[in-house]
Amino acid sequence: MRDAAWAFVWKFLSGWVDPLLVACWLVSVWSQGRTMRSSRKVLAPAIGLAVSLTVVYIVRGLHVWPAHPLFPSGHEAIAASIATSLALLDRRWMIISAGLAALLALSLVLSGYHSWVDVIGSLLLCPVLTYACHVRLP
Repeated sequence: MRDAAWAFVWKFLSGWVDPLLVACWLVSVWSQGRTMRSSRKVLAPAIGLAVSLTVVYIVRGLHVWPAHPLFPSGHEAIAASIATSLALLDRRWMIISAGLAALLALSLVLSGYHSWVDVIGSLLLCPVLTYACHVRLP
């Protein structure tokens, strides 16, 4: 009974962390009001997320690691990209977004959706890509 309850918790969390991070990002943008940076606050995270997910699915399609067909994790790619964007745009969100990304990583592994290799691959790849998108935008 106890294991079934924990399995439910991990599966529930793995489905709700990404939407929660998107909500945090929207609150961050909304709380800044209409400033010159507000367009950047919307554009940079969106481009960073798109680039990260594109690279994740290209790497998956190339089957670079046949033993791990879900490498790298798409769910964790979303979380890592949004968490990186939140940390770069407003430092106050860093602890919350990093904590949610770590919680998602743990829940994906404990629910059996991904292995640690899949999750760590996204955590290493996607923040770098998202940071590059933030730096390249004016």
